[in-house]
Amino acid sequence: MNPRFAAHLDSYSALLRHLREWFWHQDILEVDTPLLSIQGDIETHLDCLTVNRRAPRKSVEIAPDRSAPGYLVTSPEFALKQLVAQSRRSLFQLAHSFRDGDVGGWHTEEFLMLEWYLVESDLEALMDFCDRFFASLSVLPFVHHRFRPAVRRAIPELFREHLGIDLQAASLAAAAVERRLLTRQQADRYAYDDLFFLLFLNAIEPILSEIGDGQPVYVYHYPPELAAFSQVRSGWARRFEIYWRGVELANGYEELRSRQEYEAAFARELHHRHRLGKPSGCVDQRWLAVLTDCDGLPFCSGIALGFERLLAILLQSDGLGAISPFAR
Repeated sequence: MNPRFAAHLDSYSALLRHLREWFWHQDILEVDTPLLSIQGDIETHLDCLTVNRRAPRKSVEIAPDRSAPGYLVTSPEFALKQLVAQSRRSLFQLAHSFRDGDVGGWHTEEFLMLEWYLVESDLEALMDFCDRFFASLSVLPFVHHRFRPAVRRAIPELFREHLGIDLQAASLAAAAVERRLLTRQQADRYAYDDLFFLLFLNAIEPILSEIGDGQPVYVYHYPPELAAFSQVRSGWARRFEIYWRGVELANGYEELRSRQEYEAAFARELHHRHRLGKPSGCVDQRWLAVLTDCDGLPFCSGIALGFERLLAILLQSDGLGAISPFAR
């Protein structure tokens, strides 16, 4: 346990209580899903913590294969989506989540994830919902901030304004070489998503704290190559990320719905993991079966937000070191 955490117990507890009460009043049900999974993570840039089973079975029931490891979830995403598909209801969860190697000023290997799904909500409606959610935080006794609707900036505009380029692969490669982030030979070998994030993290993310006069900033219109598990419409991925005071806080999608869409997305993620030399993970066949049985996910948008990061931003902390119980 982080020895400095005790100084922030009141704030931590007040934020937990506020979140639960606020979502309850929005008619969004709280649920709890398993933290231990039989599936390794399939998303390209996430890595699971592995659980090795050693103890003998304590019952006479037929057991699954115990030679295979278990995994601590990197988020409650697919378990929550399963419940959304089965219930056709808007749901939320405050879930312990785990990511191998996530250690730093704004990272801990264990953290609380606030994740919710809004049925019959498109991406713009989810942004509006987030504005109302952030405005509700002003009732907390430790918050001294005047909330206004977030600034919304399109990714292509940010790249044109601050780098003078479009989002074509050749433009990204040339900019990375010009800024001496890569040699020409390296840039020729980089995949599109690697080029994009290299420039975004080094040239775009640092200036987001200067936009919006202290308000959250929603960046949207990601290129389709970075759609992950979001819909693509009119040439753009239907997803956005929230930055607040320069910190990446949340990631929202207008969700894929059909089994066929998820099978294609999983294949892309597995390809990227193989390219990076990462363990391939397993496609969650139970999730695909639920999509078949329930005729897909209802039209919805979902978002995942780091609880400790939100608290640190509200307390104007410069990291998680003092306010997270999971920081070392």
